Amino acid sequence: MVPPESIFGNFDLVLCRNLLIYFNTDYQDTLFAKLHHALAPNGILILGDAEAPTLKYQHSFSRIMEFGPIYRKKQEKPHDIQRS
Repeated sequence: MVPPESIFGNFDLVLCRNLLIYFNTDYQDTLFAKLHHALAPNGILILGDAEAPTLKYQHSFSRIMEFGPIYRKKQEKPHDIQRS
């Protein structure tokens, strides 16, 4: 049995500080996909000072603070949603 979707997502805030720097870009892309999925619409992602969304995911987050790596999940447009 699979737990309800709310366990895996719809978070208003995710802190992922000083973890991504230890992984290569391909694995960072995988992690950003999971982080993006886990965040609620307009959810906040806080990263470490040396971290930022990868090129593949820069369009998915907007930086909201100039003094720190704090990002907001951008709203998905219907054509941005990938279908299985």
